[in-house]
Amino acid sequence: KYGNKFFKDLEPDVKTAFWNYRLMIIEISQDSTKEEIVQVFRRLNLTDFNLNDQEKRNSISGDFAALARDLSEHEIWEDRHLFNNTDIKRMKDVEFCGTLILLYRQGIIDQTDQKPLNQAYEDLQTGYVDAEDDKEHICNAISELQKFVEDEEILKFVKRKAQLYTLFSVIFYLQRENVLVSDKHVQKLKNFVKLYSVFDNDMDMDGKLSDDEKMLYDMLKKYKLASSEGLNKHTNRMIRFSVMKDFVCEMDTSMDAVQTQLYDKMLHYEKSEQ
Repeated sequence: KYGNKFFKDLEPDVKTAFWNYRLMIIEISQDSTKEEIVQVFRRLNLTDFNLNDQEKRNSISGDFAALARDLSEHEIWEDRHLFNNTDIKRMKDVEFCGTLILLYRQGIIDQTDQKPLNQAYEDLQTGYVDAEDDKEHICNAISELQKFVEDEEILKFVKRKAQLYTLFSVIFYLQRENVLVSDKHVQKLKNFVKLYSVFDNDMDMDGKLSDDEKMLYDMLKKYKLASSEGLNKHTNRMIRFSVMKDFVCEMDTSMDAVQTQLYDKMLHYEKSEQ
């Protein structure tokens, strides 16, 4: 249709469509090396591979970016296989560590889009005076995480990033309360994970539970729903934090027997349905 024509030969509406075509622009840091620029250019031009948001942010140098990358190099992520090879190649580990910084600095926030992280990369590009202090506290939290993930069932549970984020929320809460993670906390989380592993929203437990059992069952149900959709919504993050905190930090030891009874009933229900 347009073969052998110059631009001046095109119809006015075609010229307008041409000039109105939207271009995607990605800023490259002035500190980037030639090799980094070539790598970005190559990946941008692969038809089946687009840069994700974190890979675009990685071209921005600065204090916040440096801390996120530094935290992503902590040995725990590789030792406990919390990020797979694809995650690492696509810089999901760096993105999670950026989110971890926000969690420590701002508490639980809504991250249904990329705006909070993008804003942090810009606002804390320079003048991030708390960077070293934040790094120390977050590394301490990672050390506390190690106590939990030595248990294989807990480790399996927190390999879902929503659950890992929730556990860090609880660990930061314990830090604020000046409480170190103990064997008791680990056992309580293990009990929660055990209950959660057999819980199903479709269970009909009406009339089968005591008042205490029903309270725990309803907490599990709230947590499950908040883990099913809208994972990064503030409301769902707060629900997951509240439930996990209650199980790990607030639950009285007198409820241990109730948890065992509820587990047996849910397990029996699951088996009878099969």
